[in-house]
Amino acid sequence: MSKKKSKWTKVKSGYQPNRRRFLRDSALTAGFLAGPGRFLFGCASSDSNSSPAENTGGERSVQVSSVHHFDLAHSDPELEHTLVVGTKRYPLVRHDEETRNQARDGDDFITGVPDKNLTHYAENVVFPADGPQLYQVHATDPGAELPVVALFGLHLPTSGIESA
Repeated sequence: MSKKKSKWTKVKSGYQPNRRRFLRDSALTAGFLAGPGRFLFGCASSDSNSSPAENTGGERSVQVSSVHHFDLAHSDPELEHTLVVGTKRYPLVRHDEETRNQARDGDDFITGVPDKNLTHYAENVVFPADGPQLYQVHATDPGAELPVVALFGLHLPTSGIESA
């Protein structure tokens, strides 16, 4: 009687990931670690920062928001973080006391967020104005072959939120 081969290859750790398993497991782990509170930040600091861009030649209409804020308290502060929206990449800047105060000026939602959870921001981010958009934040670790996924989120356009 012959033994059936397992899809798992035994190594010292007992688990040998291939690329697909690694990406799947990384995404699941990031989602569980982030928890529902981590999906909180992915919106503009205020509606006044949003303005629809002109729709030209059949392209999707876009919404340009001056500043988007993120809670990356769970991620290594020494790593470089990048917001990925579709095919676009935006560098994240670490908040300091001055930028936190600017973000909170006139924004009741951001005012209620503790300093420890208002860690990064991105400027001039382009999101579609006519539908939801998934995004993710990558952390670049010089010692890793692939970027670390620090956050996943879903951006909802203001029009979608208002109609709900």
